Amino acid sequence: MINSGIRFLNRSQINDAQWNKALEGSINRNIYAYTWYLDALCPGWCALVDGDYESIMPLPIRRKLLVDYTFMPPYCQQLGVFSRTTVDSEKLSCFLNAIPRQVRYVDLNLNAQNHQIPAGLKSESRLNLVLGLSRDIEDVRNRFSTNHKRNIRKFHDSALLIDRMGNPEEVIRLFELGRGEWLGRYPDSDHKIFRELIAAVQDNAHVDTLIARNTEGLAMGGAVFFEAFGGSYFIFSGVSKEGREHSVMHGLVDCYLNDKSAYINFLDFEGSNSPALARFYAGFGADESVYLHIVMNRLPFPLCYLKPR
Repeated sequence: MINSGIRFLNRSQINDAQWNKALEGSINRNIYAYTWYLDALCPGWCALVDGDYESIMPLPIRRKLLVDYTFMPPYCQQLGVFSRTTVDSEKLSCFLNAIPRQVRYVDLNLNAQNHQIPAGLKSESRLNLVLGLSRDIEDVRNRFSTNHKRNIRKFHDSALLIDRMGNPEEVIRLFELGRGEWLGRYPDSDHKIFRELIAAVQDNAHVDTLIARNTEGLAMGGAVFFEAFGGSYFIFSGVSKEGREHSVMHGLVDCYLNDKSAYINFLDFEGSNSPALARFYAGFGADESVYLHIVMNRLPFPLCYLKPR
């Protein structure tokens, strides 16, 4: 049996240096679990820590009507248990059992390596797409679909130019104008959180914002990427009607890969369960990666039939 000495810690009890060092040393690390990333999305988050930070599990927690519950913040696709060693069903079970009973509803996305779930746990498979990269951009482009290659040529034949020093605020405005056709997951209220997250990533990692402009300098589309752990995460984008006509999103991703394929190992597209978006990402040669969404409902009857929001 795995050591059950797992501690529940409030945010003020977490040692940031130890936590981030543990995350960076884990075999299943991702950008979403950094302390500063979670601070921007969910101030006051809590966590489970095993031993001397050998394994860690972030717990974004909210309270509504005196009920504590976990949730997945926006711009945060996968959390779960991070460890130096494989997270098998026994270790995962120990962590889930260590979630305090006062947390009455657990609604979380585990990371893609937390796939050995305990028997009887309610779960749902969700789709991510990740593009492994080669230092030779032509090797990368050879994996593009015929339709994507055609759309990229269409973009390069247009008069649009790429601004590699774009402002994320312009991408937010494009998103709002287009109502998030490409990444329509977040309500307007989350854009304030996104601005705070951008600042946190700029202070601690790296942000790339690419914007396609017409000859008058007007933004037609933009994409925001976060870089960490030798890879990149396609976090946010926006595109105008004119930009869609010129296949701007195809061109922006191709330009980003051209700039970065020699320096990063992967591009994580962050989804998607949307068939249209999944086809778009797969068209760049991205491979499917499944992660699990779990629910543990500890609410008393009849509240157990309601989901906190």
